[in-house]
Order: sequence, then structure tokens, then C-alpha cells
Amino acid sequence: MKVGVERTLTRDEGETNARPLKFLHVTKSGGSAIEAYGRRHGLSWGRFFKGLSGPLLPPHTGRLKSEPHHIPPKFFEESPYKDFDVFIVLRDPSKRAISEFRCPWKGFKAPARTVQARDARKGATKRDLNSWLLAKARRGCLAAPFRNGHLIPYSEYLLDDRGELTIPRERILRFDHLDEDFRRLCRDRCLPVEALPCVNASEMPSFRIEDLDEEVAHALRRAYEKDYALFESLS
Repeated sequence: MKVGVERTLTRDEGETNARPLKFLHVTKSGGSAIEAYGRRHGLSWGRFFKGLSGPLLPPHTGRLKSEPHHIPPKFFEESPYKDFDVFIVLRDPSKRAISEFRCPWKGFKAPARTVQARDARKGATKRDLNSWLLAKARRGCLAAPFRNGHLIPYSEYLLDDRGELTIPRERILRFDHLDEDFRRLCRDRCLPVEALPCVNASEMPSFRIEDLDEEVAHALRRAYEKDYALFESLS
């Protein structure tokens, strides 16, 4: 399978004619912290990027009801990011799926507007985790056409229709050492270098990849095949 990771741009190739920097916010990958950093420094990143608009291409036209900052650029008829240097955060697909379960907006029993829902989230079990993810997979939420910006595969953001990377390697940050990678990006782009803030802390229990049962792990591997290949190649 071609995932377009065989060629890595050098810094000179990717940054010689640097354009304004924009953040492409894949859900559950530290994006809110990066947006908060940008907000403090007058950078309209993620949900603060006002230029995110425009009609979508089929099969997403009229179906994808999402915050525009979570929509992959290639889903738009004309990419809102075409005049910018884009950076993104890559996360282990299994860990990202677990984080989607814990999401306070689109996750398990979310948004929790009642005491019962809040208690259910606080007491969530491995069985809840696996049931929720399996239900999402069976309903087709992990494959196009998507109904919202959550659970969309990374490959939709990172690869073009030929399977080639659309973002140079030096602007693909890694969630497992995000602070280090983000500091490097800031130094490269002459931005203030500081630790990212902690945001969106959850009262839900934490879960590990080992908590996923075999059926769910297989469903994730099938749906996110390109994502796993990208993660393994770019880590």
C-alpha cells in the first residue's frame, strides 16, 4: 500500500519561502492546547481561523456537519489552507480512538448534561469503551462519508488522492513528544518557545491499548489501515 512517506522534504525545501503558519486540527491530538498557544500570541489557528469556509466535495456535500477546523483540506472544493504552511500532530490511531471515547463533546455519554450522564462517564469501564468503539465502527462512523469531524482517519488530512504526503515531515509533529516537537517548530518559525498549556482534562478513567478487545482492535486496524502505516513510518 502506498502512503507517500518515502520522500522527506529537507528544511530548505520546505521552509525557504515560508508562508504564514496554520494549524490543521485533527481531533484528540493536543489541538486545543495548540489553539490556546496561538490565541495567546495572536495567531488565528484551528477554531480561530476565520477563513475556514467554502463548499465541500462529494460525498461530503451536505453530509459533513462539523466545525470547519476539523475538516480535511481536500474535502473542500478549494482548500482554505492553500496559501499557508500547514502543521499537524500525528497520534497513535488506537490511543486516539480511546481518547475519542473520553471526548467531552462527542464521546461516551457526551455532552454530559445530566447527573446520570456525568456519573456514567466517571464510572466508564473497559466494556463501555469496547462497546462504544464497536458501535461506531459498525455504523460506518470511521469511513466516508463522515457526519462530523471526529474519528476521521489521519490519512484524509495527510495524503492526497495519489497517496502522497501533503505536509512536509518537519511540520508533522508527534503527540507522544508533542512539547519537544512543538518547541522545535516554534524555534524554526521564530515563534515564542514555551510549554503548551494543559487543557480539556477529563474526569473519566484512563484506558490503554491493552484494554481494547480483539474485535475492536481488528475493526480499528481495518478502518485506520493507512493511519497505522503513517504512524509507524513517521514516528
